[in-house]
Amino acid sequence: MPHHIRRRLRDHVVSLLAAGVSPALLPPGRVLKSRVRELGEDELPAILVYALRETAARQSYDALDRVLELAIDIRVAANDGLDDMLDGLAAAVEVLMDMDPSLGGLAQDSMLAETEIGLAGGQGVVTNGAALLKYRVRTVTPTGQPGGIE
Repeated sequence: MPHHIRRRLRDHVVSLLAAGVSPALLPPGRVLKSRVRELGEDELPAILVYALRETAARQSYDALDRVLELAIDIRVAANDGLDDMLDGLAAAVEVLMDMDPSLGGLAQDSMLAETEIGLAGGQGVVTNGAALLKYRVRTVTPTGQPGGIE
């Protein structure tokens, strides 16, 4: 059975960012297709790619119009350069995503819809900063084929 279109989109975005973000900004192996595990300070900076939600509506009797909210979650260590590092990585992500709005032909279109910027930590100590870029990704899949056409 083919993978769901959400997985295929996540896989594509992970590959796009892993290949395209400069190693000067992000060491190799730091683009992850997950949000589950906590990242240690030695694993930052990192980019996490995951789905937040999806809406769907029948486009016709044989097609489903889907709109996925895709998260590109940038994490950096808390230090004096936190904001500059977040902005540098966010700019790199935005350029790469804008260069491939159809995400390798999987989507009709994708666009940045919102960015949330914040701090995270534990026990009263800020340990990292985050920029959560939310992309709206529109796809159309045949009814009964959530993976789309491969």
